[in-house]
Amino acid sequence: MAIFQVLLCDNQKTYMNYLQFVKISALAFFSIKGVYAQTPVKLSNNQFQFVEGPVWDGSNTIYFSDIPANKIVSYNINTKTFSDAIINANLPNGLMFTEDYDLLVCEGSAGRITRRTLSGQVLETVASTFNGTRLNDPNDLCIDKKGGIYFTDPNFVFTHQPENRLYYRDTFGNIKAQDAFGRGKPNGVIISPDGKHLYLDNSESTAVYRYDIDTATGDLSNRIQYGTLAGANDSGADGMAVDTDGKLYVTSRSTVQVFDGSRLTAIRTINFPEKATNCTFGGINKDILFVTAGQNLYEVTGLGVIGIQHPFDLVENIEEPDVIVPVDPIDIMPDVVPQNEDTYIVQAEDFEETGGTFGGFQTYIINGISAINFNQTGDWAAYEIDVVSDGVYEVSYSIATPVNGAAIELQVNNQNIKDNVPNNGDWNMFQELKARETIELTQGKQSIRILGAGTNPGNWEWNMDFFTVNKISEIPRVITPVRPTTPVRPVTNIEINVEAESFTQTNGSFDGVQTYTVNGVTATNFNQTGDFVEYTVTIPETGNYYITYHISTPVDNTAVDFLVDGVFQLKSNVPNNGSWDNFTALTTSQPVNLTSGEHTIRLIGAGTNPGNWEWNLDRFELSNNQAGNKILVTDHLSDTIFIAPNPVQSSFTIVGLLPNTVYAFEINDFLGKTLIEGKVDVNDNSITGLNTLSAGIYFLQIQDVEGLISKTIKINKK
Repeated sequence: MAIFQVLLCDNQKTYMNYLQFVKISALAFFSIKGVYAQTPVKLSNNQFQFVEGPVWDGSNTIYFSDIPANKIVSYNINTKTFSDAIINANLPNGLMFTEDYDLLVCEGSAGRITRRTLSGQVLETVASTFNGTRLNDPNDLCIDKKGGIYFTDPNFVFTHQPENRLYYRDTFGNIKAQDAFGRGKPNGVIISPDGKHLYLDNSESTAVYRYDIDTATGDLSNRIQYGTLAGANDSGADGMAVDTDGKLYVTSRSTVQVFDGSRLTAIRTINFPEKATNCTFGGINKDILFVTAGQNLYEVTGLGVIGIQHPFDLVENIEEPDVIVPVDPIDIMPDVVPQNEDTYIVQAEDFEETGGTFGGFQTYIINGISAINFNQTGDWAAYEIDVVSDGVYEVSYSIATPVNGAAIELQVNNQNIKDNVPNNGDWNMFQELKARETIELTQGKQSIRILGAGTNPGNWEWNMDFFTVNKISEIPRVITPVRPTTPVRPVTNIEINVEAESFTQTNGSFDGVQTYTVNGVTATNFNQTGDFVEYTVTIPETGNYYITYHISTPVDNTAVDFLVDGVFQLKSNVPNNGSWDNFTALTTSQPVNLTSGEHTIRLIGAGTNPGNWEWNLDRFELSNNQAGNKILVTDHLSDTIFIAPNPVQSSFTIVGLLPNTVYAFEINDFLGKTLIEGKVDVNDNSITGLNTLSAGIYFLQIQDVEGLISKTIKINKK
């Protein structure tokens, strides 16, 4: 239920679902049947400002919010008349009735949820703070069979909490955060009829998520993508409803899109002349879908379904069916709108050949959809596509598995990309899995092999409906890292400092990073696995450059990938230093080779932390020397120079100095800061005073006064 200030500016065109392909070789192109749509009937006459949160009272009245008018309105289904039910309601948004038909109200301007009588009397403040701080802008809510309340709290208008979250309030009044979305806007939320799953959408994403509910505690787990909304990434996803068959109705832009779990795309789309904000079922038979949209209330009849508002609406708790049969099933390619002419959707059963360790794949039909099954580790299938143009392509799979340890590998033109396939509990509930890496394809016929590549002890892998290959960019100029075989003395000492918050764009699996200021330092935070930032950097001189990240994380198993112009260069593990804000220098042990000129540098959160948290970053530096701002080169004349002992404690001796030669020395830290300096020769070659240095790695730089000999030695200080 996005707040009205955001939604009133949404003038996106109604999404039109169409797809037509011509089959070439094994790639099937079909003409998709037009989206089924009912005709909405407008019940009001533009007399409201911006409406939200419809809810049915169990008899003959629909209640809904008029947010800017600061009131809750009632609509009598029998008399078809409207009345002001509650005024001065603190910018009300989402509404929901309790089992006793008290009205729960999300009050945006007050940052709270209240329980009220239908005359407006506040009976209880259900939620107003978390960790001692006011909630942002409570938006939508739903109630489980025990009376526990799930609610979303984005910051469309008011920002008090550091994260936009999904919460659960148990029947004892305890509030616990269940999920966080960074800058995303968690919005509509509803529970499945059997009470086992919770659905949530995000106004700034096309994803509709499903969680498993622990019915004993109310805690959520196993978030998966249940559906993909048609439209732009900022989909305007809003309120939701469910029917007794388990189908999910999601308002998004000027539509209500219907999902049943058989595929990621909608099985129905109902179009509206205004921005649809929320929906609920009502009427004596609970078979009318009431929808708030723009300035009006609408109804949709003839859907042939029965809706519910809460799991306790049902006489008994229905067991989730093993298979949810979609409406009007047809064996065609799923509803996918190509992004461009270089989008290829390949039906899994249309392979050229199959084979492998266990004899290859088989095909089957489920819910009217043909797919492949009996895939075991080492089995493969080969496909052929006719590529229109050279480019970099991303890959995604419509895939399902109820086993752990499954993986899928795609092989084409000596390129291999492998992805783990998450256990979603079902062989037939196909869900989108995006490959973490891209592939490069050239114009013409290309042979693609798909392989079962997991580690499941029973050798079982996954079933697949189709996979998609979509062009995202031209093939970049390839930059191959070069490790010099002979010492290189830089012509100049080059250091390039890039502030982390100066990125040109950010995005990724969790919608990208944010910026913040701590102790006077501006940096990036809320970085999660798969999020990336891009920078435009000008390299003045071709050469090898070391990377120093000023980085901090209190969690384990984090990493950063470094890409140049779309080409992966280097992966660095980031050690846990116990803080998000204690930025510590991390210098790569190997350089990357960069050519002079302007480049796009991408940093990606690339760890394996189970919570998907990564690191905060203050800045990073590119230097043609490893110690940050000192030239670290080795000349063959100084190959015999070393120090003893090493590791050192308070002093050491430099061995191998030439007679009749005076040397200048410096001891530098990892950033190149000079800590100790002086002069030595063959007769006076001891360096003392190291007891003032803390334990760690330092660099001794020695150079004769004529500049002919230069030597850098790593010091291990105990």
